[in-house]
Amino acid sequence: MTHDAQIQNVDIFMEKFTAGKASEVSFRDYWGFNVAAYRLDKLLELEMVPASVERSVEGKRSSVTWWIDGATMTAREYIEGDWKAPDPTRLNDQKRLAWAFQQLIQNRDPNLGNFVFDEGWKVWTVGDDIAWLKPGDDGRLYAINPEAGFFGVAPGTSMHSNPNAMLSLAKNSIFTNCALTREGDVYWEDMLDEKPAFLVDWLRRSWTSESKRPAAHPNARFTAPASQCPVIADEWEDPAGVPIDAILFGGRRAKVVPLVTEAFGWEHGTFLGSIMASEKTAAASGRVGVVRRDPMAMLPFCGYHMGDYFSHWLEVGAKGGAGGKGEWGSMPRIFYVNWFRKDEDGNFLWPGFGENSRVLKWVFERCNDEGEVQESFIGLHPTAGGLDLEGLDISQEDLDLLLEVDAEDWRREVTLLHDHYFQFGDHLPKALADQLTALENVLKAETD
Repeated sequence: MTHDAQIQNVDIFMEKFTAGKASEVSFRDYWGFNVAAYRLDKLLELEMVPASVERSVEGKRSSVTWWIDGATMTAREYIEGDWKAPDPTRLNDQKRLAWAFQQLIQNRDPNLGNFVFDEGWKVWTVGDDIAWLKPGDDGRLYAINPEAGFFGVAPGTSMHSNPNAMLSLAKNSIFTNCALTREGDVYWEDMLDEKPAFLVDWLRRSWTSESKRPAAHPNARFTAPASQCPVIADEWEDPAGVPIDAILFGGRRAKVVPLVTEAFGWEHGTFLGSIMASEKTAAASGRVGVVRRDPMAMLPFCGYHMGDYFSHWLEVGAKGGAGGKGEWGSMPRIFYVNWFRKDEDGNFLWPGFGENSRVLKWVFERCNDEGEVQESFIGLHPTAGGLDLEGLDISQEDLDLLLEVDAEDWRREVTLLHDHYFQFGDHLPKALADQLTALENVLKAETD
């Protein structure tokens, strides 16, 4: 089975880097942040050469074709690093993006450098899960990767959705709560186009392709050394970290939240991060499918009061020279994305995965004060023509729904946000309470 249609033109120079989960210990300068971060490099020119990889699973061979800069490589050459990075003299511009998403978003997220994009861009992976952030001597915010590997949810991960993750798992990897094949290999849901005829499930029971229960646990995991990632960056272990140009928050919302929103400024961006909401998954406590608030994707990981964590964000921004609307100082811009908006029939409006790079290109442009923009009461958004949609089959109706910001939806949302903020009591920063009041007042004015 050939999967090159899903991952063709993987030619962005973008590095994934996580800005992390670890906040059990927080310092006045360093702090933990549960995000992922990429470096986008725009190249002056690019020569693309196809390469193929084959993997044997259950006696069947599956192949994948992707595009490599300047040379053809096998999977082993990729994994063992027997190849050269692109010529740095071709670099035109670069941006590093860090994003904080919940675990549930992983399987529609362009993880580990899987992108579908136009020529002149390439992606590299710097990290996957955690980073420590600290202002550098130049005043910019730097993210340091403290991890040695990748840790992710297995079900849904495949050569379709995340080929580089699959290649990273070729050896020296650990799997938990997965099913086993007759040959002793691992299996999880959506790993292959066809289900194996027979497996031993995660509870060590016999399982067949006719079984109604999943073979792997919904929260089955994999762990692999980062050095085995086919697109690992040279500086992934640099103790100085990498400067961050933009921070992306992301939640899973079928309605209300548009595809992408740029915050008006650092304080407003902190507000957007503080109201993040997603449906619950097996990776979090509570009933699956129920929407919950997860500020900055840090709720399960923050080691102190979340209200104080919000205050720390505001303090760091103030030190970085962030001011009012459009005054970012030396701080990264903040965006809020939602890959999960649905139509009235429950179908996803946006394809996700590598196609998310189209949104990231707009984010890249916005970091240079470029890109087509329209303003709403919750932030800045791309115009209908602001996203590079060349080659993507999407209707104008679906695009309009993706970018829609409905006042009535947000009036209902504001009521829920008051309840959300109430739980923080006196620890809630006044600046965030003022942001909520300002949003409420704008919505009231629109009603009048």
